[in-house]
Amino acid sequence: MGEWYEDSFGEDYIIVYRHRSLANAEREIRSMTGWMSLPEGAEVLDVGCGTGRHAEALRALGYKVTGLDLSPVLLNEAKKKDSKGLIKWVQGI
Repeated sequence: MGEWYEDSFGEDYIIVYRHRSLANAEREIRSMTGWMSLPEGAEVLDVGCGTGRHAEALRALGYKVTGLDLSPVLLNEAKKKDSKGLIKWVQGI
């Protein structure tokens, strides 16, 4: 058994948080990028990207995105959604 954070973000996380939608992430990202005045095409690091909802929303707005997460399970889910490989996915702390 690993550290709590290593054990907490696996298959169960995907089930518990399945109600979180891309549409919700898109609304959140539009607000955040507006506050930050990020220029189109800026490079963005999504730390704790999980299954990639926010990374996908950032990419759709024209940003160059790298998604970073500890969980290989969640990163695999993110990669499945990114079938064209437009986002760089990195596992790490």
